[in-house]
Amino acid sequence: MIAPSRRLPVHDFLLVAFAVAVISISQWPDSGRRQWVQLRQPDGTLRQFSLSENDPKLAKLRLSLEKWAKAGQETRLALARWRAELAEFYAGRTAKTDETDRASTTRTVSFRTMPNAPDFKEAERERRAEHAFWLEQADAARQAVAKMEEVRRSRRALEVPPPIVFGQLAPAAKPGHAVLLATLIGLTAALAFAGWAHLCPVLRWKSKTDACTSSDPDLTFDGTRQLRFVVPSAWIRLRQPTAVRLRQAAIPVLVMAAITAMVV
Repeated sequence: MIAPSRRLPVHDFLLVAFAVAVISISQWPDSGRRQWVQLRQPDGTLRQFSLSENDPKLAKLRLSLEKWAKAGQETRLALARWRAELAEFYAGRTAKTDETDRASTTRTVSFRTMPNAPDFKEAERERRAEHAFWLEQADAARQAVAKMEEVRRSRRALEVPPPIVFGQLAPAAKPGHAVLLATLIGLTAALAFAGWAHLCPVLRWKSKTDACTSSDPDLTFDGTRQLRFVVPSAWIRLRQPTAVRLRQAAIPVLVMAAITAMVV
């Protein structure tokens, strides 16, 4: 007896799902190379991130690291040295000796009258205040220069860990969601094959337990005699529908395509 089988075998279901998932992953575009970056937190711990090679944040991080390495030392150090030299120069100009004061006073006698005593004392107080001001400025500038040079030496000696550490450049790989989506695509394809098997079932022989195994004639309902023979099902070849043949051929094709995708 011929009976349709509307169930897709389990091994065919798994083969279709696995093959389609492998093909989907192999055809999925790579996400590009990624750069590992470690950022130092305020408590000293490192937090790791993965950024795309073309991410604009990488350029900003490299610029920040370069600024930290330099810390504006070249410009700020040169400016502090210039301020120190300028302050020392004006401090030297305002530090007049008594002989110089007399010489300048003597030279100006022929051109103008001598200032009176109150004006002279006021000028002397202003000179001393200005001299003290420039001395303070020179001392502050020298301290700033010394501090900047110490910071630069300590950073060169790696006494201070950098706030940003660039790791290795990871090669191009499939994105993380590609595996999940490829699995869903494979299961969907397997379910589609299961629906195909239900709509276009495979024809199989179904044995009857009550079949006659003898050649004794039986009476039919119309009173005629018929001779019934039971032969092995292997002797008879069933011709499957075209849709079944296509489905049976599609499964090995998918498996071979998956193997090719894995090898290539």
